[in-house]
Amino acid sequence: MGLGTLLCLAALGGCRPDGAPAGSETSPLLIGGPPDTPFTLRQTSSAVGGPLAQGRTGDQLLSSDSVRLVIQQPGKYPGVGSFGGNLIDADLNRSNAPGQDQFGVLLPMVNVEWTVNGIELFAVKEFDPATFTPDGLRAQRITQHPSATEPQILISRGIIDVYDYLDVDFLEPVAKALTQQTLFFSPRFDDMTSPFRVYDLKDLSTEVITAYRLDPGSRAVTITTTLFNNGDAPVPVPVGDFLNGSGEVQLLIPGLGFSPPLTEQIASDTPAIIYAAMPGVGVSYGYFYDPREFADAGAHAQTTSLSYGGVTGVLLGEEFTKLFPIGGGRTPTIRFAVPPKGRRTFTRYFVVGDGSAGSVLDEGLTRLRIPTQPVSGRVVDAGGAPVPGATVAILSEKGRTIITYRTDGDGRFHGFLSTGADPHAVAFGNGRYTVRVDQAGYHVAGTDRAGNCAPESIDLRGGKAADITCTLGGSGMVAFSGVALDSETGSPLPARITIVGADPSPDRGAPGMFQDPAIFERPSGIVEILYLNAKGGIGLTDSTTLRLEPGNYLFVVTHGLEYAMQAVPVTVPDGGTITFPAITLPRVLRTPGWISADFHIHALPSPDSAMAPEQRALAAAAEGLDVLHSSDHDYLLDYGPVVASLEQRGFLVSGLMATIVGDEVSPNQLGHLHAFPLVPDPSRPNNGALDWSMAAQDTVGPDPDYIRSLNEIVDQLRHPTGGEKVIQVNHISDRATSLFLLTGLVTTATYRESHQVAPLSTYADPVGLRLPSVRAGRLPLSLDNGAIFSPAISAVELTVGPELNTNLLRESALPQWFNLLNLGLLVTATGDSDSHTPHSVPLGLPRNYIGSDIDPSDGIGTAMTELNPDTYARAINAHKVVISAGPMIQMEVRGESGAAGIGGVIRAPQSTVRIEVTAPEWAWFDTIELYANTVPTPVDDDGIGLLRGEAADPAHFHAPYHLPKYVYELRLRSGKRRGVSSAPWWRHHCAWSRTLG
Repeated sequence: MGLGTLLCLAALGGCRPDGAPAGSETSPLLIGGPPDTPFTLRQTSSAVGGPLAQGRTGDQLLSSDSVRLVIQQPGKYPGVGSFGGNLIDADLNRSNAPGQDQFGVLLPMVNVEWTVNGIELFAVKEFDPATFTPDGLRAQRITQHPSATEPQILISRGIIDVYDYLDVDFLEPVAKALTQQTLFFSPRFDDMTSPFRVYDLKDLSTEVITAYRLDPGSRAVTITTTLFNNGDAPVPVPVGDFLNGSGEVQLLIPGLGFSPPLTEQIASDTPAIIYAAMPGVGVSYGYFYDPREFADAGAHAQTTSLSYGGVTGVLLGEEFTKLFPIGGGRTPTIRFAVPPKGRRTFTRYFVVGDGSAGSVLDEGLTRLRIPTQPVSGRVVDAGGAPVPGATVAILSEKGRTIITYRTDGDGRFHGFLSTGADPHAVAFGNGRYTVRVDQAGYHVAGTDRAGNCAPESIDLRGGKAADITCTLGGSGMVAFSGVALDSETGSPLPARITIVGADPSPDRGAPGMFQDPAIFERPSGIVEILYLNAKGGIGLTDSTTLRLEPGNYLFVVTHGLEYAMQAVPVTVPDGGTITFPAITLPRVLRTPGWISADFHIHALPSPDSAMAPEQRALAAAAEGLDVLHSSDHDYLLDYGPVVASLEQRGFLVSGLMATIVGDEVSPNQLGHLHAFPLVPDPSRPNNGALDWSMAAQDTVGPDPDYIRSLNEIVDQLRHPTGGEKVIQVNHISDRATSLFLLTGLVTTATYRESHQVAPLSTYADPVGLRLPSVRAGRLPLSLDNGAIFSPAISAVELTVGPELNTNLLRESALPQWFNLLNLGLLVTATGDSDSHTPHSVPLGLPRNYIGSDIDPSDGIGTAMTELNPDTYARAINAHKVVISAGPMIQMEVRGESGAAGIGGVIRAPQSTVRIEVTAPEWAWFDTIELYANTVPTPVDDDGIGLLRGEAADPAHFHAPYHLPKYVYELRLRSGKRRGVSSAPWWRHHCAWSRTLG
């Protein structure tokens, strides 16, 4: 479905019953109050600051002259962290300057699906992981802060508990669905089978001691976690960590590159996890473990990792394919074991750097005692001038990125690389390397590179340091003449500029030589996407110049769906500057009484997005959105202060954009919901987001944990703060996160007679979804209990940006919505971008138009800040929504009793439907389709075989990653466009009417 395809979905039916008000809720602390130690934060102003800073009163601050780190106080928390006792904030010590924390959380992994619930924190003066006893540690607690020459040691005493955020056994159905291979996920790793009561794990003490040690002047905190065995035989148990970098950082695994493909990551060695900063960010992070603790007869033990949804699980000393054997039924191979009547400790080092990946590798290699040699160099332009901020990549002999360096103000870089002198050193490189350089806007003619390095290959095995000079190629400049303007009013318009062309020096490294492809991926033919602010500057700056590689481009300037585009050919000269002309954009669509919003946008608080809220706000304004929503995973982000700050700085035009706070409630076992509008509470974790993982049946310990039922989640979202709430099921055709697909929800009535399966039934066992068992007899289950489906859901998201060029909407999403309507569940259809990254899925496409009595851009009201959130939500729940990826629709149904528009209800034996569509020329369309009383029929995966194959049995709805497909009964009416009006070239229009009897 192309960008110009019309997505016009109007629910014609009755009204949704009014519901109780909603809000957000966070679970209380499980054990005691905040700890009282020498490191306890007494006021939030003393915590680590920055975009992702979570520290608050009662948390623990470790600080040296070099770094500042926060360990979260005991408690139960929403989102990735789940429990206290873990590292949540980290930054360089910036004295009195604002903090720049960009880190999410680091928490231990025990037996794959468990973590450690830190229930007690205290400080000690000394700690020896080989000889301490838990009781002895508690007796040694100190109340005075260590001196400047003493280490700071914080002890977290915890209990093995289920990791609530991820149910890792999803790997088994994923592997089967994606690779057709059976992956054996042993019951000893399944958190719903109580293996700590059944296997040899029963002898493992549930008490775990983790120590955080920060030495004076150090940039690394040493983390040691100790397990205890009470039995007479060794207890094999995989250990590791879950990490979430979360901020404006890029995942780099030395020797694999940036965000390597999943199949390569799980099959290869992970010697460390590095989070390299994005341009302009001044902090980076490194996670290193001591490989000697896992070595067998001196050999290096392979460590594997898996990244999903922004969370990386590291299995220390374990091979993924041996832990989860392919082929099924074989005993997993576990290397790590706790000895009889003994203990076993594993050690990690968490390093804070200055933004460069190389700055954390240097410290990590020192901690791990890896033999190294220095490498240094300089990056200059073709004229010999130094180039700051350039990226120098060090590649292995196999061409995979090991590390990158960022040049300083004098164009210099330096660091240390492994000489490959022993098996542990080889994990970081064998001593022979290739050097590459990259910097935006430079290109060596006749090559696919930004520059060349001399020497290009280095060998550090002979004991000599390497000195490198990298010279960049030609470069040109584009100077923008000013802000884009509305041609009618002369008002400034923040605008998107899409630079179309062939990238002369692409980052060809797979899976990423210089940067993270998961973040910076661009559609084919797109060199760059940038935004001009209301002052005419680029991005969130006053700069009006852009460095670009010499060549020919097409600059496409846009301001959302209601304006025409301007396409300007640009030739960038080598060594010169071209002036980009002033741009005016005509408004081509008028939508009085309809305001635009993208309900589903992610930013930094989401563990799988690296976009700063300020960048999101500018992009939303440039895309012409009237309302900016937050919808981060399990976090209530308030864009209000962000927009106000950008307006005050002149980057946005005041009063043109309202903000709404939402929460993508993300139980990954059940499927994702979006609730809005909500009220954030900055005094609570995650700004007061709902903790869906805290169920009444939960206990502190390794026994099974549960999540709230869908009814409980919806009730908690609707009640506490009052007001109208939209409860939306997100991306109903997404195989990994759809409530309908994860629960195997049978929405069709087709099987009522053939299989005696009523609609809104499921073959899913609630226990497998971390829900309490409600089985009374055989499957399928009726959903009357509200565990998996709730009639209080008011909207379904039928399509998102990544699906626009697929058939998911027609084959799966629309039919499921029709099924709900035919069952009398009149939920509103919506469409959003679900944008996580800046380029591959821009926000605002598709978007929703909502009926509104505030619409300043069309002369209704004076400012979008007058928008009432309750009225806004009420219009959405009343179905006054049009989804658009370009065209705008007006629709009227007229019968004997009168007329009704979108979202209205009319009852008549015969009615006339009139549809009027207007669109900018770039969003062309030639067909309007009208679906009346459609009854979708399930078909096989080929989309043809009626009730055959996968569609023959409703039990298949709960097959792993099964995506139901349908065809429609022959009640489809369609009509061609009757003609184009006499509108200017940049707009086309058609009207169409049919009488339905």
